[in-house]
Amino acid sequence: MDLIYAHYRYAEANEWLEFWDVPAGLTRAQVMNEVESIALVVDDQLVASVYVDPRWDPEHKLDLRYEGTITEVNGEAFDLVDGTLVLR
Repeated sequence: MDLIYAHYRYAEANEWLEFWDVPAGLTRAQVMNEVESIALVVDDQLVASVYVDPRWDPEHKLDLRYEGTITEVNGEAFDLVDGTLVLR
């Protein structure tokens, strides 16, 4: 949930929301209303990925790779800085 909200804040900071008709200034509790779906997939190597389909980024979506902890966001290392997603 923290990463979904951080990605929303990243989109907000990059001014993507208006283009996709998603309201700005949502709280962490409200942001899930703007997510179309979430899917958990486990491959044959037992590596899990969580695929999130947010209304603010329907082209790229959000791919969270899980290996004991979430290690990548959309294939990149990341940090959470003051609640906002920062890709390395």
